[in-house]
Amino acid sequence: MITALETQWQELLNLFHLSDRLTEQVLIQRIEALDLPDNLCHALICSIEGNNRIINEYLFDLPVTYQQPVAWIAPVIINSHKRYAWMIGRISSEVSEVRFKFDIASARVRDDSILMCRHEPKPVMFIEPIAVSDFSESVVSQGVESTNTVDDFAVFQVGYKESNGDIEDFDQRLVLNATLLEQNFNTAIVRATKVIYGLREVDKSLLEQQAKLLAFLHVEGHNRGHFAGCWPFDKSKSCLLHEAVEEFRACLNAIRWAEHLDLTTDQADIFAFSVFAIRFFHYGYRAYVEPIKTHQSIRETSVGLMFFQTLYQAGVFCIDPNKKIFHQFDLTQLRPALIAAVQKLNQQEFEARSQGIEGLREVGRYWYQLAYPNSNLSPEAQSIYTHLRESSIA
Repeated sequence: MITALETQWQELLNLFHLSDRLTEQVLIQRIEALDLPDNLCHALICSIEGNNRIINEYLFDLPVTYQQPVAWIAPVIINSHKRYAWMIGRISSEVSEVRFKFDIASARVRDDSILMCRHEPKPVMFIEPIAVSDFSESVVSQGVESTNTVDDFAVFQVGYKESNGDIEDFDQRLVLNATLLEQNFNTAIVRATKVIYGLREVDKSLLEQQAKLLAFLHVEGHNRGHFAGCWPFDKSKSCLLHEAVEEFRACLNAIRWAEHLDLTTDQADIFAFSVFAIRFFHYGYRAYVEPIKTHQSIRETSVGLMFFQTLYQAGVFCIDPNKKIFHQFDLTQLRPALIAAVQKLNQQEFEARSQGIEGLREVGRYWYQLAYPNSNLSPEAQSIYTHLRESSIA
């Protein structure tokens, strides 16, 4: 629901709604005429012109307790027509707690035998949208072909450019839609709890009560997880066969990172479960049911299956072939199984690094073979996805 806004913010919202029908020059002139903070006005104009680094930096420089509205806009191309992705919102109240937890963990993760993270990226900024652009067509972002869905643009991700060219992944400052992340999390948990027998009511209650915090911890840990381990992500890891493995690795590293966030054992176990749930029951399942398979959807399905098969082979759960549900589910064994997986993956990448891309391909082949036994979904994973689809769960 759109809340009441002060005059200048309502005027900016009205202007954003009109942005697709205005020329760049007219849009800039009208923004300049609004009573907005000078640095925000400058940042919005730079982003409209194609440099969205400044608007992201503006948001990151605000104190986490900032209560006034914030705004974001960037050009995208849809069906050869220029349009704008935009939002008006407020900084999420959970940002302060998330940053505090990761700040106190910094010294610990440097000495962690798996993470070994001495250089962490900038933290993520989570925004609660008041209003956000809405379009779902396939797009070309900043002139680069893309297969983003409406969800991706609600997460405020477009081609990340500045006047001097592309920005390194480590230096990117990510601005994410807090409401959407929580919705995705809740969707995953609803699906999971419908087909998993063995979760305690107290576990379900914790997932429900701390959905937003757990979702934020996952995203923050995932982003940092790319830059941890014996082979942190950089341009040298550009390998198609390894892309899904890199996403899997970042999630596993987030689970390891959570062990340094002063969570209780139960909270750490629930967090690890939530990472599995969001990857298998939301992103993986959503990609699986898409009628047209794309590079992105195949990657997302593959990551979900890597989680599923890792846990299934570790004996964390069994699948009832008749009822098509998880049973004998042991939550206490889930996190150790995933930590063992990241230890194995870390060792594989340590040995592969000296071989470069060919080494990455070998690592990729191993995990793809795990995800797709006999070059297809395992009967167990297939039965769960089929059950979800036929039951129209969530």
